[in-house]
Amino acid sequence: MNMSPRSRASGPVWRRWRGLAFALLCAPAAHAVDAIVLEVRELTVAGTPVIGASARLDVLDEKRTRMLVGARTIDVPGVGRLENVALTCDSPVIAEPRYGCPAGRLTGRGGPTRTIDMNVKAEMRTDTGVTSFSGSGLHVAGTTATLDGRLDAAGWRVAAKTGTTKIADALAFAKPWFELPQGFTAGGQVSFEGGAADAGKGLSVDLVAKVAGADFTNEESTYVGEKLDASLQLHALPRAKDSGLALTFSGTKGQALVGPLLLDFGANALTATLQGSYAGNLLTVDALRIDQKKLLALAGRGSVNLAGETPSISGDFDLSSFEFPAGYTSYVQILLASSVLGDLETRGSMHGSLSLRDSAVTSIDLFPKDVEMHDRKGQIHLSKLNGELHWAPAGGAAAAAGRLVASGAVVAAAAAPASSARRVTSVIDVPPGFNRLQFRAPDSTRSAPGDSRFRPSPRSRRRGR
Repeated sequence: MNMSPRSRASGPVWRRWRGLAFALLCAPAAHAVDAIVLEVRELTVAGTPVIGASARLDVLDEKRTRMLVGARTIDVPGVGRLENVALTCDSPVIAEPRYGCPAGRLTGRGGPTRTIDMNVKAEMRTDTGVTSFSGSGLHVAGTTATLDGRLDAAGWRVAAKTGTTKIADALAFAKPWFELPQGFTAGGQVSFEGGAADAGKGLSVDLVAKVAGADFTNEESTYVGEKLDASLQLHALPRAKDSGLALTFSGTKGQALVGPLLLDFGANALTATLQGSYAGNLLTVDALRIDQKKLLALAGRGSVNLAGETPSISGDFDLSSFEFPAGYTSYVQILLASSVLGDLETRGSMHGSLSLRDSAVTSIDLFPKDVEMHDRKGQIHLSKLNGELHWAPAGGAAAAAGRLVASGAVVAAAAAPASSARRVTSVIDVPPGFNRLQFRAPDSTRSAPGDSRFRPSPRSRRRGR
């Protein structure tokens, strides 16, 4: 006998499944009922519309049953439309209060993976109202993925994890949503973990991406990475007007050239955290923290406007630690490569602060401590540089006066041999709002032995332009 009621769904889904099971249990024996079919034109499950749903329970013999559940279309928020979805379950569990599928197979078309073909387990309990499910063997981006989920009265959650795959395969999979800038190439290995949940307080999304042995470059070779091990964690809270964000980046191996910056994660492991929100083209940074082993510690807050071709950055940042020589090699040397300061041996440390408005520097305050700079060509030798340095642009906020004190040999002329340098104590009085400091060799005819005061060039004083 075949029973095929057609109806529009109403009431909790589990009640209809319980009715199906009850009809089977009360049916006459000896194969009087060989199949029960339930077809529903339209229903909604946890806010997800399902069209053309059906459920069939086949009685194979006195001990064996099989269940087939399907839908013509399922429109999943954030995933898209799934078509011809079918779940086949051998030996389903139909024993109040437990209904489920201990071993099944789910197939279909659509979604990010284009096709669906995976092993699944699922259970619904009528006594607790909890539905749980898991899946494995889903082919995605050259690897396989597993997932686990739960649905109850409070809400739902789902978590997924992939195996390790090639970065090139992951980029090909992500192409509908993300592409590298033109001219960039990347290689190496990557894996992902992620999840989404809504416990009645709004949707939350988590993603973790880990790369190993990664390489990247652009056509100009101004951005290059070699043998990188790094991870990126994202926690997002989509809201009506903006999205809350929390990001954590960690780099532990390899080197990267990023414009004028040379980062060696093997020697100076880096961890950066950001908390803020994103709305339209504006990223608001409520808290930023960057720590790099034996190199720097920086904290700040601000914003990044992404409306133009080049991001516009505004913010105030506190540099609590900047260590030499790693700081010079990573952040300074390439910028100064063509100057007399482009090839130095350095030691010491520094702290200070920096302010930006629309990517323009509005103030700098630096406090060097026992900084040493020795040019390998013998042009500059500074020892135990201490003091303070303050700068603000002309027309901006007033900057405080500063003073730098150094002891050692200073040779300003490129042609002067190191042997001609005299050991002196150098004092640099820095006026507010200076534009340039001009270092001059000690003048023995006007300086007392052991004291040479270096003052800014007349052109260095602020002129209001």
